[in-house]
Amino acid sequence: MNQITYQDLADEITFNWKVDPDRLQKALEIVALRTAIFWKFCPPGCFDVRASSKGWYRVDTYARTCTCQDSTRGNVCKHRIAVWIYTQQIARTHAEVSHRPPETILQELGYI
Repeated sequence: MNQITYQDLADEITFNWKVDPDRLQKALEIVALRTAIFWKFCPPGCFDVRASSKGWYRVDTYARTCTCQDSTRGNVCKHRIAVWIYTQQIARTHAEVSHRPPETILQELGYI
């Protein structure tokens, strides 16, 4: 089994989409913290992401939104990128083990 890394997913983002490199780097830092993204007490498809200063932002994967100022200006913020990396790493790892599509795993976990 090949371990799917955050860097692999970051490379995929860079290859497939136009994402600001600074936002991507900050998103990787968020994901690496392991205590910055929570979903257990959120509505389906939502995640709470720790703000770099104080507080939390709510990322909604259904609406493709975040409550941070960067996102409300129409940008794909570091919080949304971090949640995408986080969910993809989990889904792809589970998919490899269970031999089911990552999208199925994401739906079962309530991520999408």
